[in-house]
Amino acid sequence: VAQTPLGEIAMKKQRLFRLTVMILTMLLLPTLLTSIASAELPPTGQGYGGTFRTALKAEPQTFIPDFKNDYGANSIGGDIWPQLVGVDWGVVYGIPPPQGVQYDLAESYEISSDGLTHTFHLREDAVWTDGQPITAEDVEWSLNWILTDERVRFHFKLKDNYGVTSVKAIDDYTIEIKSSKFNADWLLVFAQDNGHGFKVYPKHMWEDIDPYENPERLMPTVTGGPFTIETWEKGQYILLKRNPDYYLDPFPYVDFVMLKMMSDPDTIWAALLADEIDAISYEFAPAYPVQKLVIAGAYPGIELHHTGSVYSYPLKFNQTGYWYSPKITDTDSRSIQST
Repeated sequence: VAQTPLGEIAMKKQRLFRLTVMILTMLLLPTLLTSIASAELPPTGQGYGGTFRTALKAEPQTFIPDFKNDYGANSIGGDIWPQLVGVDWGVVYGIPPPQGVQYDLAESYEISSDGLTHTFHLREDAVWTDGQPITAEDVEWSLNWILTDERVRFHFKLKDNYGVTSVKAIDDYTIEIKSSKFNADWLLVFAQDNGHGFKVYPKHMWEDIDPYENPERLMPTVTGGPFTIETWEKGQYILLKRNPDYYLDPFPYVDFVMLKMMSDPDTIWAALLADEIDAISYEFAPAYPVQKLVIAGAYPGIELHHTGSVYSYPLKFNQTGYWYSPKITDTDSRSIQST
């Protein structure tokens, strides 16, 4: 798996913490313009607080990113729902791929010798916002819902691309995922997709009703990610509030994240310059030359920073047609992908 070129971030020297980059990576895209100044993370329990403001191009249709390709839901999903694992493309911890698989709800994992069974051991301190524990049963229900419901966005990806045949809770904090297809990069790609899908939902809030009819899809009252939904003023903004019981201590450091509804690039750029928002995705800037102007110092107080990409491209072997080569065996493929 090869990563894309580095994305860029511009920052305004005011009140940034490195966590902001992580928040933006979950909320938006890897290419970012931010207006907050960098600093070291504070000690555990000594957060910065405050409100981080950014733009959201499209209002969510639901808050369930697994339903369909919904930009709003995809942007917010990573901040309100747990996930098994994630990928850090050097954004937060500075760990480059392929070592970038990061623990999340899962605190460890094992892979069988044939590469077809992934066993995840979950944290035992994670809780939903209603106080109930987050267990393997929640993961089992969530992934089996995606695996069996053809209406779900990633149904065919999980079933066909990943070749998943079963998801089973072995005990309260152990989940086993079996696949029929070997892929040495299975975990890395799965972790990457965890950024915008394959979320974990509270079974006790979802199992007794069709998910597409569940009122929780429109305004979830029970979540388990780093933030909860505090306010949604449609057409204006969404305010996320820090979840004090989030299992990945000490994150998050900010108390609130305000997502202002803005779709016009010129309006978004003007809001950044006017200090009405603290960060934007670089692609929101009106034109590519803005990058060169920032580098040249045309906008005092705004700097261009780099983050790793959250995307990758697979390198596949033994394809049919033009790319087929009998000289590359399955064993060769495993060896190459594993190095």
